[in-house]
Amino acid sequence: MRLLTDKQVTLLNYVKEGKTNKQIAEHLGKSSRTIRDYLTDIYRRLGASNRLEAVTSAVRKGYLDLDEINLVEKPRQHRTKILEGQTVKIPTGCGSMYVMMNHDKEGKIIEVFAQLGRAGTCARCNNEAITRCITTGLKYGVPVTEYIKQLSGIQCNIPTWHEGYNIKSCPDALSMILRDFVELGNNE
Repeated sequence: MRLLTDKQVTLLNYVKEGKTNKQIAEHLGKSSRTIRDYLTDIYRRLGASNRLEAVTSAVRKGYLDLDEINLVEKPRQHRTKILEGQTVKIPTGCGSMYVMMNHDKEGKIIEVFAQLGRAGTCARCNNEAITRCITTGLKYGVPVTEYIKQLSGIQCNIPTWHEGYNIKSCPDALSMILRDFVELGNNE
């Protein structure tokens, strides 16, 4: 018995190519929500929690050909000299964190920076490392939603509350700010 249908394999091929849910939906004449639901079912069937795990699992199970996967095929997006941006202040267990998101004219996030108001050098270094990795991934086309999924819910030993939300860590705070930015319709 096959784990995935031909239609699901076709959908995973689009994912493998780096297409967003919106791009897949437009190509197939479906809604983004429908594509998300289809992918959720595929993740469940493959025991995956995200796009990369699903594609990797599909390759291991023989549904996708490894030779067809080219993870570096997207050209790097170059930063323009001037970008628009916004800075959001959010409390964390390590102190106030200021997250700056710079975006292009279409509202797509190009780079992310985070600075802690008070913290030891390790926390500052970790935030700088996380935001550098996010920025690099964004330049190569990794969807913002992937970072939201990966950072959301990470816990440290000093959680805090803000506007009714439990902020579990600095990465969790970053995911909340990115999610809010996306939900306002600023980014895919």
